[in-house]
Amino acid sequence: MTSLKFENLEISKISPSIIPSVFESIARSPAGLEVTFEFHAKMQLSYKEGEKLSLSISSQRLEPSGPSSLCGKATLYSIKQKEGKLIYLFSAGGLILRLSSPSQLEGLEVSTDYYFCIDMV
Repeated sequence: MTSLKFENLEISKISPSIIPSVFESIARSPAGLEVTFEFHAKMQLSYKEGEKLSLSISSQRLEPSGPSSLCGKATLYSIKQKEGKLIYLFSAGGLILRLSSPSQLEGLEVSTDYYFCIDMV
């Protein structure tokens, strides 16, 4: 079973995506992990720069911690190395979840489905 949790992520940027009504958020941890995630305006989620998040990824279903949680099922479709970091690309119903890590994230395999939750801290 795969179960990863990343805490102390701080939103550093929120901007419109090239896709209409979709926003892209970037959150970073002090350990060097960068999480980029997309969400649709109809999801009625509200994020602000400086807010703190946590991200959980698991091979088993995760329960949201509250009404502002962004949870779903995503397929890991690519792991690439770029500029000394490993880039993990997930697709969640067409929305992208991207992790950029200075080290390997144990237990994640390409072409595998995972559950994720992004929670406000």
